[in-house]
Amino acid sequence: MKDLVGDPLDEFAARFTAEFVRLGIRTSMYVRTDLINGGEDGAESRLVRLAPGEEPPKWEGSDPREDIFGGRWRSVIGGISW
Repeated sequence: MKDLVGDPLDEFAARFTAEFVRLGIRTSMYVRTDLINGGEDGAESRLVRLAPGEEPPKWEGSDPREDIFGGRWRSVIGGISW
């Protein structure tokens, strides 16, 4: 359905972000999620700091949760996997 009509959450997020940029508040970090061995060994999410003026990558619309076997998802905080 999203492919046909778009996603109101994506539109809201874009307007929300644009309003913060207008106020001089820019994105400084984003969450990067990588599948481990194609998802067979789960996924790992970590915060990535952006350089001044750098834009976060655009979301391509895939959801890594659909590729994870057994729901194994780890977070890396300060170099330590949780």
